[in-house]
Amino acid sequence: ERADAYQAWLRSGGNLPFPDGEREEEVRERILRGFRKIERILREQSAEDTAAAVITHGGVVMTLLAEKRGGNFYDYQINNGSFLELDLEDIRV
Repeated sequence: ERADAYQAWLRSGGNLPFPDGEREEEVRERILRGFRKIERILREQSAEDTAAAVITHGGVVMTLLAEKRGGNFYDYQINNGSFLELDLEDIRV
């Protein structure tokens, strides 16, 4: 039964809720809340050159870029082991 649910999720292109997991909208909101928290902490720092590194999987990056820049989540796939350097102004959500 779990294998069937997983196969149905794959066939949906990830649009169905992941079996026994969060719905797409729940994941998106959790990612955005986390990023807003990082933004707030960085803005509270007094130095202009305050920076942070976020190490995460591509789905988080794809979610943030799709939210900020529009388009489809899958428009922003990056290769494994890749990195992006972004200014907060580029991706404020």
